[in-house]
Amino acid sequence: MITLPLIYLIISLVLGLALIVISHKVLSNVMLKRFSLGAETMTFNLLAAGLMVSLAMLMSEAAKPMIALINFLSRGQQSGWEMTAVFYILGFYSLLIVVALSIIFGSVFFFHRMTGNLDEQAELSKQNNGVALLLSMLLVSMTLFLKSPLVAVFEALIPYPNFAY
Repeated sequence: MITLPLIYLIISLVLGLALIVISHKVLSNVMLKRFSLGAETMTFNLLAAGLMVSLAMLMSEAAKPMIALINFLSRGQQSGWEMTAVFYILGFYSLLIVVALSIIFGSVFFFHRMTGNLDEQAELSKQNNGVALLLSMLLVSMTLFLKSPLVAVFEALIPYPNFAY
C-alpha cells in the first residue's frame, strides 16, 4: 500500500520545510536585532546551518515513531483512523518544536557557561566566525546526544490509542 507512505512523505516534507523556514526567519530577526548581522554574513550562515542540521536530525528521529503509528492505525480496522493519525502526527511535531527550542536555548546557555569570560554577543557582532562555528557545532552535538532518548519521551507523552478488536 503506497498511499500511507506517500501521505507521510507529504506531511513530513511540508512540516519539515515549514519548521526550517520559520526557524530561519526567527534566527534572521534575532541576529539582525541583537547582533546587527544580516543573512548575507558568514557568521549568520554558520549559525543557520547548525540550526538546520539540528532540526533535520530531530525531524528524522521523530519520524520513526510516527511511521510506526501510521502503520498501527491503518491496521486497526477503524474508520476515521486517518484523522487520528493526523492528530498524533501534529502532536509529535508540536513536541518536536518545543524540544528544538529547548535544545537551542540550552545550547546557548551551555555555550555561555562553557566559554567563561568570552563575550559571545560582542564576538558574534564582530562577525567572529570561530565563535559562530563553535556554537553551531555545540547545537548539533546537543541534538545528537538527545535525539534518540527524545523518541521514548515522545512515545510516553503521546500514547498510542487503544483499539478493540
